[in-house]
Amino acid sequence: MKQKNSFDDIIPPETSHVRRSHKRSIRDIPLREKLPNKIDELLEETAEFRAEHNHTPNVRKPVRRSPSSRFPIWVTTFIILILVVVGSVFFFHSGKVTIALKSEMVSVNFTTPSISETSQATGTLPYKVLPLQKQSTKEVIATGAPLKVDKKASGTIVIYNNFNTSTQALVASTRFETSDGLIYKLDKDVTVPGVSKVGGQTVPGSIEAVVSADQTGTKYNIDKTDFTILGFKGSPKYQAFYARSKTIMSGGFSGSMPQVSSADLKVANDELKQTLTTQLIAEIQSQKADNYVFFKEGINTSYTYEVTPSTTNKATVTGKLTLEGLIFERSKVEQIITTSREGEKYHFDNLESLVLTIANSNSVNSFISNPVLSLKFSGELTTGQSFDEYALKQVLAGKPKNQIKSILSTYPEITSVAYTTHPFWLRSLPKNPDSISIVVTK
Repeated sequence: MKQKNSFDDIIPPETSHVRRSHKRSIRDIPLREKLPNKIDELLEETAEFRAEHNHTPNVRKPVRRSPSSRFPIWVTTFIILILVVVGSVFFFHSGKVTIALKSEMVSVNFTTPSISETSQATGTLPYKVLPLQKQSTKEVIATGAPLKVDKKASGTIVIYNNFNTSTQALVASTRFETSDGLIYKLDKDVTVPGVSKVGGQTVPGSIEAVVSADQTGTKYNIDKTDFTILGFKGSPKYQAFYARSKTIMSGGFSGSMPQVSSADLKVANDELKQTLTTQLIAEIQSQKADNYVFFKEGINTSYTYEVTPSTTNKATVTGKLTLEGLIFERSKVEQIITTSREGEKYHFDNLESLVLTIANSNSVNSFISNPVLSLKFSGELTTGQSFDEYALKQVLAGKPKNQIKSILSTYPEITSVAYTTHPFWLRSLPKNPDSISIVVTK
């Protein structure tokens, strides 16, 4: 018995013979009748309407990009590259020059005549004088027997001439009066300058002077104030001439004062003098120009003091130091030192470490009188650079790399040179000196 195919159950009987005898194709499937397309009908009606009314539809045509429209992108890219290169040259161009210096110890021991710069003498080392003055106080114990003391207060004033352009002479003992009626007198004759013009402005003439109280006593110890000149009272000069305190008026006393022992007084004055000397030397260092040097032994000092009693068994010692300091132009000192060095010119790193001795100091009372000095310099110096760094930057600015070594060969203290630029491909240093850095090594 023939086995029944399981698929026969799902094949309709009436078509089963057809399936067996003929394979069905898509061509055997009948096509449906075409249904009317409403969209086509609407389009045809719309076309007829436009034709009757001569109307052309406003249809935006698609924009076609021409191949040439991409050209600006390449131009922009090229311009950006150019700007980067130009920027690296003009805005980021920098240079570094590393210089190695010859380091050498030089022994110094020579004596030279020296005279003031104002004399303009040749063959000597010229000096310049900086005069300074400072005072300080120290309280000491007064253990000695009371001593009758009468002292007048004193201080410094500034006298002004706002009257006319002529000078005005004032003799010693000219009286100056405060608003309280206290009288002080000039210690020395002075001449007050006349009115002048400075920058289109009228400036009164002025001069400093020391005055002392008319009488002894503590009531003349006063703070800063203004003064009139009694001798001009009743004349036009009375309002035009006046004075103002530069310091307080101090030192006035009348009565018994405990005495300070000579030993205590010496200790106090030694301390005051040392303190004031140190302070004034520091002031000279800060006031002198950079191209000048100062040697701490090159000074001349004058010291005075006063002892003022207090209400207790103590006294105040006021010390006043006048210091004259010698300063010298650095290049002049170096020129003398290097005279015997076959024309080589060096700066020295520690020039002010030399010891200065004034051989004829015993015969010199004051440097301000412009004496001829005999100066001895001794010590050990270390050579340094003879060039100014910024000036050297200006010389090197814009120079090609292959010229740097020949330029620096004119400096005898330079032993080797290395240089770099940024960007590295540039063949010269920047034209701007501020864009060049100089590193000095030894």
